[in-house]
Amino acid sequence: MGYTLVIGNACFDGDKADAYLRVWATPEAHDAAPTFPNDEMTGNGNMRSPSYSVWTDFCRSVGLYGMFYGVNGRRNPYMEGDPNCHRETPILADHPGYALITEEDALAIHQALERHISKHGNLEAGFRGWTEKEDEAPDDAEACAERARLLWLDYWASWAVENCEWPVIVNS
Repeated sequence: MGYTLVIGNACFDGDKADAYLRVWATPEAHDAAPTFPNDEMTGNGNMRSPSYSVWTDFCRSVGLYGMFYGVNGRRNPYMEGDPNCHRETPILADHPGYALITEEDALAIHQALERHISKHGNLEAGFRGWTEKEDEAPDDAEACAERARLLWLDYWASWAVENCEWPVIVNS
């Protein structure tokens, strides 16, 4: 199990009489979007499907935990915003759900990417192959995967903020 994250323009469907509202993001694929080795599912699109634990660990490692999960990451009864983060409500406060993204979000992601580059230098962003054994993995395999996720987030969050009327991250 895991998340399906889509970053793009929000689309709405609903019925006021039934108090029903559905929000989703328009699927996108760009030739200029970053692609990575062993990431055939995402390709150059605006959708990723990480497991819950992989995304949580990634957010902790790159300094985006407060933005996505708040202080404690618990949804019961409510997620607490991180006082060190620009967001009052974490992006993944509702799951499934959605959150509008802002220029501040895109900047925070870009700064996380810059910190990662500063810490890990020039490495090849990408993922290990499914058949690769743990002891065959290069020492920087996790950093390469983090870089790929950051590059994907940076590209799509920046694109959405610059090009969408309702820039959103939808999680299901």
